[in-house]
Amino acid sequence: MTASIVQGILNRYLQKYLKNVTTEHATLWGGELVFKNVELRLDVLQEELGLPVVLTRGFIQELKVYLPVANLLRENIRISLSNVEVVAQTPKTWEGGRPSAASTPAPSPKQSEVDRASSAAVAPAGAGGD
Repeated sequence: MTASIVQGILNRYLQKYLKNVTTEHATLWGGELVFKNVELRLDVLQEELGLPVVLTRGFIQELKVYLPVANLLRENIRISLSNVEVVAQTPKTWEGGRPSAASTPAPSPKQSEVDRASSAAVAPAGAGGD
């Protein structure tokens, strides 16, 4: 039941902005569902934000959905994002006052693999012995 509730939340509020996010890709612990290295849908973000840059890459290192299982009707469902990374560059051409994403070369599949592996190996900010 918990997985179906979370999948409904993901579909309703987050699926528009995230690629391939299902409860199959998450771990559940004490009412908290955790997704790691979630890829952003850059086409949607580019359109909705309308920034004068071309988004070339975007990830959320950790996405948490907290379900108050014991008091689902009385407490809020919380969604938190940790370490959101978006890479942008200036456009090479402009179309109708907006940057043209077509002018930006897509990263090669091999480069995407390397990027994902390196971002998975990065320790969260504040971790460590200071």
